[in-house]
Amino acid sequence: WEKGKNSLKELLVNYTDWVNNLENEKSKLEERYLSASDKNILKCKKSLDRIKRGIHLILEGDDDSDIVKCFRWMNRSMIWQQQRSKSPLRKWMRKGNNLKLEDEEFTFESLEIFHEKKYSGKWRPFQIAFVLMNLESIINDESEEREIIDLIWFPTGGGKTEAYLGVTAFNIFWRRLKGNNNNNEYLYSGTSIIMRYTLRLLTTQQFERASSLICACELIRIEQNNDIFNEVNLGSEKITIGLFVGGSSTPNSKKDAIFSLNALTTKDSARYPFI
Repeated sequence: WEKGKNSLKELLVNYTDWVNNLENEKSKLEERYLSASDKNILKCKKSLDRIKRGIHLILEGDDDSDIVKCFRWMNRSMIWQQQRSKSPLRKWMRKGNNLKLEDEEFTFESLEIFHEKKYSGKWRPFQIAFVLMNLESIINDESEEREIIDLIWFPTGGGKTEAYLGVTAFNIFWRRLKGNNNNNEYLYSGTSIIMRYTLRLLTTQQFERASSLICACELIRIEQNNDIFNEVNLGSEKITIGLFVGGSSTPNSKKDAIFSLNALTTKDSARYPFI
């Protein structure tokens, strides 16, 4: 944990230096670009202030504060999500009239081995910065930053999904802790996050990624609730995920689901339609 806190401080120092360097570079620009430069530098400074507040929220309390707990649970659920997302996809196999996953004895490598890989178990700077920028608005119901819409502008495959999944996990755990602290878990249960995508294929892919995270969050909830030495309780309601999508992607009724399942068990050419 000490290493983690030092990494946050290092991020703040490096980003501060980068923003200050922009001021120096501005002097090399033609006059017609100065106005745009000033606007962009001001936006960078506002982002820097939000990142700084997020880091201070984590570091100013003790190591057992609610914010630190949620931050650490978020990191644990994210590394599990990353580990599962990089594992080989198990296919459904027909055995008689039953459908079963292949490799039922499949086991994941330990987190220690996973961490040894170059890019595994690590945040990219913009990802953790995005999480830190949003901590204030999550924990403070009256925060003016709740009026801000953040746009992550980054190339495909650059890691945008992990950035908002991190915010998702923190928000879920924070709401659960707030419900526990107020002795009313239902006040902070229900729908925490709504994600919407513009393409059917993208919706399916991102749902699978998000599902890995939600499963990890649920495992943490079960673990915390079963710890008799830990007074933390993340609620009795399961942490779950749902999907609202058209019938061309997956059966939209029980009748259609039964029809598709029967086709799978009787026809070798049947398409697997379930998400």
